Amino acid sequence: MNETVNSPGTAIVIFWVASFLTIYPYVIYPLLVKALAKFFPRNPVHRGSEANLDDDYCPSVTQIVSAFNEAPVIQAKMENSAAIKYCSDSLDVVIASDASDDGTDELVKTFAEKNPRIKLVRVNERSGKTDALNKVMSSVQTDITVFSDANAMYKPDAILHLVQAFRNEEVGYAVGAARYYEDASTDASKNETAYWDLELGIKQSESDFDSVVGGDGAIYAIRTHLYERMDPADVSDFVNPIQIVAKGYRGVFVPEAECYESAGDTFGEEYGRKRRIVNQSWRAVVKHRKLLGFKRNLKFIFMLISHKFIRWHTLLFIILALIANLYIVAKTGSVFYILSLLAILASIVAAVVAHAMARQGKEIPGILSPAYYFYLAAVAALAGIIQNFTGERYAMWDHIRE
Repeated sequence: MNETVNSPGTAIVIFWVASFLTIYPYVIYPLLVKALAKFFPRNPVHRGSEANLDDDYCPSVTQIVSAFNEAPVIQAKMENSAAIKYCSDSLDVVIASDASDDGTDELVKTFAEKNPRIKLVRVNERSGKTDALNKVMSSVQTDITVFSDANAMYKPDAILHLVQAFRNEEVGYAVGAARYYEDASTDASKNETAYWDLELGIKQSESDFDSVVGGDGAIYAIRTHLYERMDPADVSDFVNPIQIVAKGYRGVFVPEAECYESAGDTFGEEYGRKRRIVNQSWRAVVKHRKLLGFKRNLKFIFMLISHKFIRWHTLLFIILALIANLYIVAKTGSVFYILSLLAILASIVAAVVAHAMARQGKEIPGILSPAYYFYLAAVAALAGIIQNFTGERYAMWDHIRE
């Protein structure tokens, strides 16, 4: 019995399973879901490629802009929203201020005096983004609601493209393409941009196969009547789509509906953001796991586990692979496993060296930054999960511009 447990064979199985799970969300799953979408596509939806202002499909829309202390960007956002091309008198823009105290509200009031499309709804006591949305959504009467962040700048025809998806009665939410500005200059922003390009490809495949896993706080829309009040600690653009899928609707990706925002300038900013998102999202999966039903939404559950849940545990899989690799080398001296061990250790050393350079304010060489970003995301995800067990929760949000 003990010989079996301690044999290299057991360690080899652990090594390969852990290694597979480490690369699965980033390499295997994107290819797999793309193939599934090609051979087993769900009914296509109108993607808005031919959308124009003369179209007779013009549901009423409210764009809700979540705002907390957005004075540096709110003027540009309001100008952007005022310039959106949509059917006359069919678009309202609500700036949902979560007790901002930096002059954001005053800027909105001044702008709204000359732009009737813009309205301010203030939450007097700060309670977090999701709770602010709960309060604002109770008074929204339009057919469609579009959710946006204050730093997300829409292309003029973004909403026009986005709403085309709702021609299909199966569609409950539609996600646009939030992109980063191409002038990204820091290592953190460059790596986040590369990561997000991968994400957009996955969103398209998931949409073609069944439903996009999650929304995007920068640009996603829902049928207003499908909104359900959420716990203030829920991450709204993750939980809300789960609620909608549970009702029998699907979510689709609309790449023509584009907006642009800046990536985090530093690795530290990205670490904090990813830790918060995973903290909230992991809790949401555990909390709402029974909502979807296993047989009814099998494809969506498969994508949720593949795209999100496995990825959040990447660091755990790396640790298991490393321990198993060390054991195999100690027992067998295999050249192959010596090389695999050196590869793992080299990636860790690269990340540690890059981290030390970042703490000293030094520029990180391009050869080191991908490993650093990968491990930073993995550590942030595991830290977010651990915080759930230690009782640390996030309800408030702070934008990376701080």
